[in-house]
Parts: sequence; C-alpha cells; structure tokens
Amino acid sequence: MANILLSGIGRSPGAVTGICHALSEEEPPVKIDHVVLISTTLPQVREAGEIVRQVLSEDGIQVHIFRLRGGEVPSHDFTDRWAVLDFIHQVNAVMEHARRAGDSVYIGISGGRSSMGALLTLSAYIYGAAGIYHLWVDEEIEWKGDVTRLPSLSSERLPILKPPADRRKLVAIPLAPFDQVWDRGRLGQILAERPQAREALLRAVTDVELQQLETLKQQREASFEEVAQRLREIFEGTEIEHWVELSIKVSGGEEEPVRWEVEAVPYLKPPLREQIRRELQDLETYKRAADRLLTFVENIAQPLVVAGLAAMLGLTLQ
Repeated sequence: MANILLSGIGRSPGAVTGICHALSEEEPPVKIDHVVLISTTLPQVREAGEIVRQVLSEDGIQVHIFRLRGGEVPSHDFTDRWAVLDFIHQVNAVMEHARRAGDSVYIGISGGRSSMGALLTLSAYIYGAAGIYHLWVDEEIEWKGDVTRLPSLSSERLPILKPPADRRKLVAIPLAPFDQVWDRGRLGQILAERPQAREALLRAVTDVELQQLETLKQQREASFEEVAQRLREIFEGTEIEHWVELSIKVSGGEEEPVRWEVEAVPYLKPPLREQIRRELQDLETYKRAADRLLTFVENIAQPLVVAGLAAMLGLTLQ
C-alpha cells in the first residue's frame, strides 16, 4: 500500500516539498511514496512543479504532475468554470483510483490557490483521506519561496524547500468524512436502519459502484461503435461532452490517454488502453471493447455517463 500526497501547486514549490519533509519528521513518521500535483499551465507554476520533482526525486519520491486542460487565460488560478470542473474531475479520479488500490491519500492544501485547497478538502470529506495538512512557515521563507525569488544556490534553497522545525508548523485539519457526519442526528439513524439508502447517498456524492456498472453492461449488448455513438448523442452540448469524446478516442486508440490516467495509476497493469487496443484487433471482441469503454467513461466523466446511458436505453440499475 502506497502513501500519496495530493496537492495543488502554485508558484511556491516549498508548499509541497515542505509538507513531505514535515510529514517525514512526524511521530510516527509518514513516508510519502508518490506526490500528485494538479497544475495550471502558467510558466512559473510549471517551473515550481519541476522543482518539486527534482527535490523529491532525491528522496526516492515519484512526482506526477497533471495539467489542467481548461482555462482560456494562462494563470496560477482558476480563470473559468472549465478549469474548475477539470480540477474537480482529476482530483476525484486520483482519489477513486487510490481507494480501489488500497492506497492512503494525504491532502496538502498549502500549494496553489485557496480555492484549490477548498476543493481538495471537499474531495477528502467525500472519499476519505489519511489526513489533511496545511504548512505554516515564517514570513521570510514564505516571501523567498516564490519561484521568482527563490535563491539559485542549493544551500540557500534547502531551508526554504525543506524548512526546519523551528521555522514551520504542520497543521492537521480536522477531517469528518460524510459517513461519520451521518451518524449524528436523525439522518444517521435513518441511514443506519436502511443500508440501501446509505449506499444510494454514497453513490450520489461519489461515483457509481462497480456492481451497478456490471449490471448495466450485462443488460446492454452492443458493439464499440454503437456504444460510442449513443454516448455522443446523450452528451452532445453538455458540459462533459469533451470528456466523453476524449474517452471514446482513447478507448479506440485514436489518441493518447491523459497523463494522469497513465502516471497516477501504476497499479493498472497492463494499462487500460493496451487492453482495449488488443481487443479491438479482433472483430469478435467488440462487445468486450464496449464494456471497457463504459468502464473508462465511468472513471473520466463521473456517474452522469452511466446514469444518462441507462436513462436513454430505458434500463433500471439494480
């Protein structure tokens, strides 16, 4: 089981490297294996991400940087709703993959903008997390930590990127996952007495469970082209149309998968796209290819895809 630090990234690389360093000095220490960064395309933010990669690789930590696809104006912040939706989707995808793999996710909310930290915290409440952390540093470190002011000498950078204990504080943010909140008051009693209602609410705020998806796939026999065409029809003109089309192209081998699908999920072996490509080489396996597409779309486009497809086909999810 791996320990993953999930964080936004702005122009201060120390907001990420500092949390890793502080966690390693906790009692008991937490050894981070992977760092997943959600980054905008601003050049200074890219530079900060690469500094994080360089510093943490020396400690044997793998760093995965995922760029936001939305955002019309290069910035270190959200500039439109598409960038926000992309951020939410990528965070939830990483959280869901980690949950299925049994990995522990630690959330860092110091990197990037405060709005990113808020969305990361919400995702932690929904999916659960090993911890949520904010890193406080003194004013000098905070000021010098911006990539535009970061010292060039490595000896001067070290106290900024890995602040000593007397110049920083690791603040643990209280975490109350939804399942714990439900146990308070009448709602908790109702959900405790009605497991099906509890499961339904979980699906509503997270994702469609695999068992539901399997039920849908068993009821629907279709070729890859038929499923792809139906998905295009259902989601044409909607806010997730782009993601559905990307899913179809990746599944059909027309386009490389987005980086997070390859880098953040090393436990998907062999890669999903390779399975799909092998299946598409044989016409007799089109039905299985369609199943793979549905699974991939579930990961990309959230439960709206499965629910919308079921509604269009008149199916009832058990």
